[in-house]
Amino acid sequence: MRSVFRKKTRCANYTILERQHPSSATAFSCEGNSLRARNSGVSLRKDDALKPDDPFFRIKLSTHPTPHANTTMSTNLTREQRDDAYNNSKAVADSAAIIEAWGLRSQAFRAAHSSHLDVSYGSGARQSYDYFSAGDQSPVVAFIHGGFWQNRAKSDFTFIVPAFIEAGISVAMMGYTLAPEAQMEQIVQDIRLGLRAVSQKIQARRSSNPGIWLSGWSAGGHLTAMALDEPCVLGGTAISGIFDLEPMRHCYLNDKLKLDEASALRFSPIQQPAPSGKILDLFVGGAELPAMQTQTTEFAQYRANAKAPGIFENLPELNHYTILDEMAHAQGRILQSIKGHFN
Repeated sequence: MRSVFRKKTRCANYTILERQHPSSATAFSCEGNSLRARNSGVSLRKDDALKPDDPFFRIKLSTHPTPHANTTMSTNLTREQRDDAYNNSKAVADSAAIIEAWGLRSQAFRAAHSSHLDVSYGSGARQSYDYFSAGDQSPVVAFIHGGFWQNRAKSDFTFIVPAFIEAGISVAMMGYTLAPEAQMEQIVQDIRLGLRAVSQKIQARRSSNPGIWLSGWSAGGHLTAMALDEPCVLGGTAISGIFDLEPMRHCYLNDKLKLDEASALRFSPIQQPAPSGKILDLFVGGAELPAMQTQTTEFAQYRANAKAPGIFENLPELNHYTILDEMAHAQGRILQSIKGHFN
């Protein structure tokens, strides 16, 4: 695969690499002390007020026309401000209606395709996966749901499956134990065990095992990055993910996650070596919270510096929920990107 980063741009005290991928939604240009993401209205600006060890941002990201509209993410902020930085439901006014619609679509599809639901890979209630086959010669995608590691279930996201089946791609929807019942170590291990079980199922059904393309949204994007080194995983697609867990320790999410400094470091993909040679494509919405956008932007920069393969796209006007339309629709950008890895 050709390199997807080409031009090195240096602004203030950081460097970002522009992408070469022809269908990219975002490329960066240098404007004084800021980096502007062309075609999305997103800009990155060095914030001299932030300390080097600040657990929230080393770079500020804004969709506003002036830097003064940005909110500096710092542990000096109030708890409410830190909570709001990662409160996607609060940020999207119609999020409840979107999630309800997901559930109805998912329920309808599951009712019509119920032969391989809740296949167990462990003794826990959530240690199971659903498998939807597009045929024994089809490629396989595994999807890890979001919910900040403490909410939702695989069954809530089945609405993405029909477009994949139509595209000739089988789908495994991964379940995993949630916090506070499980801490991050077990959650990551659940995904690893589940992927191995799916791989074994494929091997038992077919003359050859094609491997699994791993994908995930939000917390599932984090878990995709963490499990990319599994031998059965070909590569991955992480959508609106969390790649630095340190900010989670300082907001409402840690009430259930119970992360300490050591575990936040251990399970942050941005603190780990990038798996050699495996593609990880990164997507985020241009209308998402600044904190969420920066999580992906900084991780993309980290992987580019490590010369790890994969594309980074900031998709204009999409929020944390509507970005999944690009996976659930036949012509969606994310689905087409995944499909392209099998051509």
